[in-house]
Amino acid sequence: MHQIRDRKCFIGGHCADALKAAAMGLVVLVFAGCAAGPSPQSGDATTEVTAAATSAKVRPEPAAMTPVQQKQYDEARQRASSGQTEEAIAILAALQAERPDLAAVSARLAWLQQQHGNVEQAIELNKEALDTDPGNEMATNNLALLLQSKGEFKQAREYLDQGLSWHPDSPKLHYNLAVLSELYLLDLPSALQHYQRYQTLEPNGSEQVKGWIADLQRRLN
Repeated sequence: MHQIRDRKCFIGGHCADALKAAAMGLVVLVFAGCAAGPSPQSGDATTEVTAAATSAKVRPEPAAMTPVQQKQYDEARQRASSGQTEEAIAILAALQAERPDLAAVSARLAWLQQQHGNVEQAIELNKEALDTDPGNEMATNNLALLLQSKGEFKQAREYLDQGLSWHPDSPKLHYNLAVLSELYLLDLPSALQHYQRYQTLEPNGSEQVKGWIADLQRRLN
């Protein structure tokens, strides 16, 4: 799934690049979230992200869901798929309160809260999921996109980097980091690297991304 968003004219002052970005989206997991629209960032997230990941790595594996809990989880997914978002949120919220140690539950509840417009709740739930399981790809990806939508670009990058340390072959994470690097961080070498990695990992590649790679190579040479 891709999320379309406008490109700002602040890379080299070339407003013609907006035509390219009109087709450029962020890959979302659920899988998953959407976010866009820069605003100023405050604070340095490096220490916070690294500490959270290190702390979570030493925690024991959570117990599996009981049959009743699994049934609740499956019902929530089914209701969400059929458009019954509020009902799905209520079921998952009850389950998450009972089992805050299950990252998958927190991450999926975060996505539903995000769909419902509860951005801050979604951010906190994704952070809780990553505190429990720093390798949860869904929470990492969607949290990064939410932070990007708030203009917290450096912190978004930290989470995408963290996600790639766990999932180095995730096309979605490479793609989103490439977009973030090019459009918001103005880090064109990083953008080129991650677009190229995305192309390598995607079975059929992308003609659009191929063109973006060529454009970046021209601008960097």
